[in-house]
Formats: sequence, C-alpha cells, structure tokens
Amino acid sequence: MAESAGRKQALERLLDYYQHATALCEASLARKRRPGAPTAVSAIVFAVPELGDAGRALAWARADRASLLACLDHAVLTGQDPRVAALTAGLAALLRRDSPWAEAIARHMAAVQAARRSGGKLAEANALDDLGILRRLTGDYRGAARDFGGALKLYRGLGNVLGEANALSELGTVRQFTGDYPDAVRAYERALKLYRDLGDRLGEANALGELGTVRRLTGDYQGATRDLKHALGIYEDLGNKPGEANMLIDLAEVRQVAGDYQAAARDLEQALLVYRDIDGRLGEANALSHLGTVRQLTSDYPGAARALEHALSIYRDLGYRLGEANTLIDLGAVRQQTGDYQAAIGDLEQALGISRDLGDQLGQANAIGNLGAVRRLTGDHQAAAHDLNQALDIYRQLGNRGGEAEMLNETATLHRADGELALAKRYHQQALDLSRAIGSPWDEAQALAGLGRCALAIGLVRDATTLLWQAHEIFHQIGAAEAVTITAELVALADLSPP
Repeated sequence: MAESAGRKQALERLLDYYQHATALCEASLARKRRPGAPTAVSAIVFAVPELGDAGRALAWARADRASLLACLDHAVLTGQDPRVAALTAGLAALLRRDSPWAEAIARHMAAVQAARRSGGKLAEANALDDLGILRRLTGDYRGAARDFGGALKLYRGLGNVLGEANALSELGTVRQFTGDYPDAVRAYERALKLYRDLGDRLGEANALGELGTVRRLTGDYQGATRDLKHALGIYEDLGNKPGEANMLIDLAEVRQVAGDYQAAARDLEQALLVYRDIDGRLGEANALSHLGTVRQLTSDYPGAARALEHALSIYRDLGYRLGEANTLIDLGAVRQQTGDYQAAIGDLEQALGISRDLGDQLGQANAIGNLGAVRRLTGDHQAAAHDLNQALDIYRQLGNRGGEAEMLNETATLHRADGELALAKRYHQQALDLSRAIGSPWDEAQALAGLGRCALAIGLVRDATTLLWQAHEIFHQIGAAEAVTITAELVALADLSPP
C-alpha cells in the first residue's frame, strides 16, 4: 500500500515538474505574451534546465516530447482538468511547430473542455486562443473566428487587457485572410493601442507587422514600409529572431512590388538563414516561397522552381494549405513563363480548389487571374476573358489595387490580341494611372509597353518607340526579365523609323 502511495506521489511530482518546465519553455518560444501567471504547482523548487533561451527551450521540448505527451495523456485519462489545460498551454509552441496540426487541434479542443469543466475562465480563454491559431493555420477561418471571438468575450469579462489585445490581433489576421481588410485594420489598430497602453513592445511589434501587411495588400506601400520598419526595429531591440525574420519577408514583399528585386532577395536570404538557424520550418517555407517569386521575376526560372518546390514540400508536410495554394500559384507562373502551359493550368487549378475550400478570396483571385493569362496564351480567349473579368471583380471587392492593376493590363493584352485596340488602350491607361498612384513600377512598365504596342498596331511608330523606351527604362532599372523582350522590340522598331 505504501509502495503504491509512493509511486503516486512520485508521478505527481513528475507531472508538477513538467507543468512548471513547459510553462517556462512556452514563455521562451511564444510569439506573444500569454495572459496570466502559470498555474500554480507545489512549492517544491524544481531543478529545471536553462529554458530562457528559445533555442535551448525548443531542444529540451523536442528531446522530452514523448514524455511530455505521455504525461498530458495521463492527466486526460485521470480527469485532472486544471493540469490538462496547463500542460497543453505549455506545449502550445511545440505543437504548433512540430505536431501534425490535426493532432494539435484535438489536444487544444480537449484543453478547452477541461478548462470549462474546472471553471478556469482565463485558462479557457487562453486555450481558445491557442485553438484558433491552429484552426487558422489549417484554413478553418470560420472556426478560428469563432474561437477568437469566444476568447475575446472571456478576456473582456475578466478585464484582461493583454488577452483582449491578443484576441483582437488574431481576429484581425482572420479578417485579413478572408479579404475583409477594413475590419482587419480596425482590429489591428485597436490591438496596437492596447499593447502600447500596456507597454507590451512585443505585442506592439506584432500588431505593426500585421498592419504593414494589410497596407501592402491595399496598395499603401509607403505606409506598409513605415509600419514594417518600425516593427523590425522593435524586434531587433528585443533580440526576437523569429520576429526579425518575419519582418524581413514582409519588407521583401514591399520591395518586390517597388521593383527592388536585389534588396528583396537579400532580405529573403537573410530571413532564410535565421529560420534555418532556429529550425523554424514554416518560416523557412515562407522565405523559400517568396524567394522563388523574386527569382522568377528576374528570369532565374530553374532557381525559382527549386525554391518553390522545396517550399511546397514543407507546406504539405505541415498541412499548411494556404501556403500550399500560394506556392502552387507561383509555380504555375514559372511553368507559364517556360512554356509548359498544361502543367501551369494543373498547378493553378489545384491552387484554386484549395483557395475555395479555405474561403481565401485573394488566393482565388490570384489563381483565376493567372489561369486567364495562361488560357490567353493557349488561344482560349473566351475562357481567358471570363477568368480575367472574375479576378478583376474580386480584386476590386477586396480593395487590392496591385491585383487590380495587373488584371487591367492582362485584360488589355487580351483585347489587343483580339484586335480591339480602343479597349486595349483604355484598359492599359487605367492600369498606368493606378500603378503610378500606388507606386508599382512593374505594372507601370507593363502598361507603357502595352500602350506602345497599341500605337504600333495603328502605325504610330514614333509614339510606340517613345512608350516602349519608357517601359524599357523601368524594367531595366528594376532588373525585370521583360527588359530583354522590350530591347528586341526596340531594335525591330529602329528599322521601321524614318531616317
């Protein structure tokens, strides 16, 4: 009898140890501060490893993963509800990084139920927040919004301002992914104010980074750069490497749109090194995916394909369907530019199916717009017109002006191929005005080149030459592959020009 009691006591001490250690580990690995103090355990002072450093914390958690999950399973089986919630919270970062996300969702759902049974409102709110993050990563945006909304209600009821800020920020991300940019901005700005009131610099940096992303998506590149650089500075001050790497990727996207491909590639390669150093697979895939896009824009198609295929493999391993869809769209663009139209259509149709499953309107617009461009090249102009009009409508509904400018140019190119020069000129002019308003040099050059080709089609050789030279200057300045094509056109025009 005494031996059985001794075993039980030893097991309880082990569970207390892991509950204490995982709380320290989570604090080192989490991207934001968790509301509330760790659930109290016994008064014993545990001899735990040094877990204040994120690298050491992750290494410890991975080494003890089997034991940690066994202890959590034991707590579930023996009905220790407060411990189930606490241990699952302590394992949140590990589950998000390494676990199959379907398994992680099941564990967080169990933690929510355990917290409800034990009456721990703060533990329930935190568990809902963790669950919402996993649902968002797997593309269940409706479920994620429900979880974050439930967490927000609980945090407000408790008067927990940090929790309220965290939930608002997460809700903003769901709104962003579902294309509701105005609501996303409102949620982020409210969260940013709360973080600043609290003096929470990590939360402030996270909210600024998300605001920068939405500003980029709506064509406010100057505002996006301002917010992202501000966030990057805070992450650097805090020594937060994952945050720095995320901001480098986001800044690279703005620099890519602005045509500074060299700086964009430099930022992405730096971010890739950071993610590999900290063993962040999702971040590594994100950096690879964006690097593939930059390589494609500078006509390094083999390098682009390698980077994108590597990213796709990681996304599929993780079960991150949003990343999978976006990378398939980029691969489709590479296939298009290398003349493999059937493979491009296959990639883009896969991406479209995933984006529809996720309810990702931006992903749908990107896939449909690229399908329209490929179908034009295959001669299926009727299907191309349908796709381009549909994509243009979605971009306008979203307020995504960069996408709108691209579709205006693509639609103009289709009209020119059909001999409808007046329509082509009108759409290219709209694209030119919009691209200049938002500061997108690649779209501006595309519009100028299109207007030059329209001028040539009606015999205005000098006008065509002037417009194509303007396009060439921009393409050459930003290092875009299209500069070579424009050079060949200008050479041909020189033979047509009068002496």
